[in-house]
Amino acid sequence: MRSNVYRWTVIHYGFSFLQTFSSSASIVVRDAVELNDVEIYCRSAIVKVGYDSIIAPDLEIFDKDFNCQNEGAYTYDAGFSSDRPIY
Repeated sequence: MRSNVYRWTVIHYGFSFLQTFSSSASIVVRDAVELNDVEIYCRSAIVKVGYDSIIAPDLEIFDKDFNCQNEGAYTYDAGFSSDRPIY
């Protein structure tokens, strides 16, 4: 994975950030992947970035859709049941 803040021609490379929030969460980045200023957050499912992928700058990837049917659900329930794998 290449992640730095150096300029190469006219392209700006920024730092990428990957974070999991539970022991069941995982982020898998295959070989030959380029992430440029990308943030990946995984609460309880899995996020997989496939082989030879290129992801453009300023992209955020979540395993949660943040759609809440019950207004109080975020206060009382973490809502992990609505997390889904991302490929």
